[in-house]
Amino acid sequence: MTPSRWILGVIPLLAATWLAVPARSEIVSISGSASAAIQSHDATGQTGSDQSTQTFPSGDATLPLQVIARLADTENGAAGSAAAQFADPQTAQGPNPEEFAINLALNSLAPDIFYTAQASTEELRGVLLRPADVGLAAVGQTVELSGRLFIDGVLAVFAVEDVTDLTGVTIDMRVTIVKEVGGAEPQQVFAGTLSIAGGKNRAVTATVEGGFPTSGIVDSDLTSLDPELGVFRVFVLPNLILDYPYDAAVGEPFSLRATVEIEAANRPDGVGVAAILGTPVATLQEVIDATRGAAAAKTMMTALQDERAAPTGAPTFPTPTPPPFPTCGLFGLEGLLGLLGLLGMRRANHKPYDRRDADAPRTPNPEPRAPSPGPRAPSPEPRTPSPEPRTPNPEPRAPIPDP
Repeated sequence: MTPSRWILGVIPLLAATWLAVPARSEIVSISGSASAAIQSHDATGQTGSDQSTQTFPSGDATLPLQVIARLADTENGAAGSAAAQFADPQTAQGPNPEEFAINLALNSLAPDIFYTAQASTEELRGVLLRPADVGLAAVGQTVELSGRLFIDGVLAVFAVEDVTDLTGVTIDMRVTIVKEVGGAEPQQVFAGTLSIAGGKNRAVTATVEGGFPTSGIVDSDLTSLDPELGVFRVFVLPNLILDYPYDAAVGEPFSLRATVEIEAANRPDGVGVAAILGTPVATLQEVIDATRGAAAAKTMMTALQDERAAPTGAPTFPTPTPPPFPTCGLFGLEGLLGLLGLLGMRRANHKPYDRRDADAPRTPNPEPRAPSPGPRAPSPEPRTPSPEPRTPNPEPRAPIPDP
């Protein structure tokens, strides 16, 4: 794992990966942004906020873009942090594993303080397909392509032992991919959301919308690993694959805009949330250290790392989705959530079933068939044993002739 450049420590929890368009296609431009914001609340309403946004190219901005927003009330045991990163998607060595990142953690032991937070990272990539990139299609010809997005990471909800009502706790992860062509309306080619919500009696549920996959998401209960917690639910996203189709004209530039966003809210009096997507920055460890102490932070970090490496939970959604397309080369982030996978490839032309194929000439059986006793005549009466054995056909059947 490549160390993070953040001042905070490194916690490898989740990874985001974008597949490239056809390997020899031309990427004509790259731009991106990263933003993070956090708000504190009490019984009177919003009490504070912090935010940070960077874009590239803009002024003297250089890659990677790194932003962080923090709030803390250490006297009352409350803290929150949201961080986002956008790094150069292509390095001299190849795909950059730090391309996309979001880390977010909120926790409060205070009886009336809680936080809301948002973090997002986005890339706009200009692409030009050449005839050789897509099976020698002619310039101007529209070809069908297949995009792919990989997601690998963890989302978590945790609460101290005496809390039973988690109503109001939320984590929403949204992924969108939009195709843009000059002079035409933008076309959304993928949209999907994974939502985690708390409820009464320590309930924590997950739902999906749009194209977000359900197969492979693991729901793990790690409460027994931390004696101070009554709830420690972790949703592991181990290398999920998001597939989506789109089309493009050969020789005509187009852009793909990919965005991943996290919005989350915790509750007062010992309830926290975490969402870690992209190359890790240790916002979670920072927040837990500030609210529960270094020992609790270490316990939680170890539990999350071990669970991601080898999930012990059960499938979150019992009905699996169809299996994904075969993978091609990766392009992007490995560490936490997977942001954009755009794999350009001509769809295989599958030959339709033709009845004439079933009528193709058959090869004769090289060996004659065994003698046949001939057809049996039906009888309305029960059969009685025949007094004489049947005489077999003295001549074997000839091979079946070609039609």
